Amino acid sequence: MAGMSRGYLLLLLVALASAAAMGWRYQNRVVNEGAKPMLMELAQLGWQMRAATPVLGGTYVSYQLVHPQCDGTLQAMLVAPDREAMSVTLAGEGMSQGVMFLGQLHQSPPLLSYRLTQGWRKLWGLTPYPLYRVALPTACLGLIAPPMA
Repeated sequence: MAGMSRGYLLLLLVALASAAAMGWRYQNRVVNEGAKPMLMELAQLGWQMRAATPVLGGTYVSYQLVHPQCDGTLQAMLVAPDREAMSVTLAGEGMSQGVMFLGQLHQSPPLLSYRLTQGWRKLWGLTPYPLYRVALPTACLGLIAPPMA
């Protein structure tokens, strides 16, 4: 009987330590350096950062950018090609949504091209290209990339 209560006590201590570690990691999150290439790519197209908002419990960050020739905002979110990130809807009414990769706007993520390109770059120790979800007013699509494929 005493052995069983020690087992429960040990299990409780492990659960508390795990919860404390997760809380500490949440409070001391590392800034995502992977967003820099995405933001640089968009800055070259004339977009300027306005705000950044955490999405999916702080796992991802949604950036709002403005362009002098566009009445609305561009929302961009650096993503990994997983279901959770790809299921996020950034677009509202009158907006178009897609995925940017290698300077092209796609309706859905180009997974084969993404994996081959990123694998090759990783093999040679190069920085991977950003893959990010975008949403912007349909009238402003020409300011980001050629029409969707």
